[in-house]
Amino acid sequence: MNAAIFDSHKYAKRLIDAGVTPQAAGVHAEMLLEVMNQVAGGSATGERMEARLEARTDKVATDLDGKIDHAVTDLNGKIDHVAADLDTKIDLVLKLIH
Repeated sequence: MNAAIFDSHKYAKRLIDAGVTPQAAGVHAEMLLEVMNQVAGGSATGERMEARLEARTDKVATDLDGKIDHAVTDLNGKIDHVAADLDTKIDLVLKLIH
């Protein structure tokens, strides 16, 4: 995360220069700093959640790939079995014809 550094003293001074009382400027600067820290913490939480979601998505994709591979192998085995049975029957019919 690339965030700018917030200078609460500089912010309070700008408020005071604009006519805000020093006490109000200090409170405002403290509150803004607290909000910015919460937002930054929320961004970090969002990044952690995104990483967890990506890891889960990768796991689901890997599991699904494994299931697909198993199904393809099973289907190919069944096709081979049917083909062998068909070859046997064709050979039997050809022997009966000749």
